[in-house]
Amino acid sequence: MKEKILMIVFVLILGTILTTSLVAVDKYTEPIIKKNELKRLRLSVMDALDISFNQDNIDQTFLEQVVTKEINGKEFYVSGTGDTAFGFLGSGLWGPISGIMALKPDLKTIKGL
Repeated sequence: MKEKILMIVFVLILGTILTTSLVAVDKYTEPIIKKNELKRLRLSVMDALDISFNQDNIDQTFLEQVVTKEINGKEFYVSGTGDTAFGFLGSGLWGPISGIMALKPDLKTIKGL
């Protein structure tokens, strides 16, 4: 009986320590993950809009050449030439498909995907 109680106490202590560690790592990496997601979004938008950039100035180029607009809760990205990009999401065979599509100023011709 004493062995079973010690085993339960051991599992509870170990579980508490590991859970605390995982929560700490999650809180530590959360801003890094958000920064990388924003960087990936900006790269995708600039690729679709055919805006040239290099890896050192992604944020600066995006802020200088792209205006973000929100309409009805959806984000649109407009370049200086009037091209407009937006995100899309749909179902695929093994999972969701997401991406960025850019249209020329006439909003009928696809500029990039």
